[in-house]
Amino acid sequence: MATSLSPLRLLLISVVAIIAMATWLITYNHLWDRPPDQDARAEAVLYNAATAITMIIGVTCMYVLLYLAGLLAALALIDPGYFSAQLQRPISIGTYLKLVWLASSVGIVAGALGSSLESEEAVRNATYGRRELERQRGRAADST
Repeated sequence: MATSLSPLRLLLISVVAIIAMATWLITYNHLWDRPPDQDARAEAVLYNAATAITMIIGVTCMYVLLYLAGLLAALALIDPGYFSAQLQRPISIGTYLKLVWLASSVGIVAGALGSSLESEEAVRNATYGRRELERQRGRAADST
């Protein structure tokens, strides 16, 4: 299937997968700031933009690492003769690249679902810096 898709379509699938994982992480772990009062909304826009950008950069980095690991695994494990026989045509490095490209996109979506197994606190610690965590704890203490 991967070899029949155009690079543009594979790129679109990758972008959608990265955005889907970032959105899932933000939504599932309640990382979107929803302030109760009007004064804090302008500040929340900045925090939410920083969260979204951080997530997209982080997920993109994970995607690249997954791609590189998948490429190494594919080159080591998939015999070129077998691969060529299955596709019923000659293969090239581009064939491996496209295979891993699609597999990485599917894998990143599976990773989003698997991230549900992590605690919300673990995701927050990985996402936010120390000062942001202190700010959120202070706000939570003020609301109780």
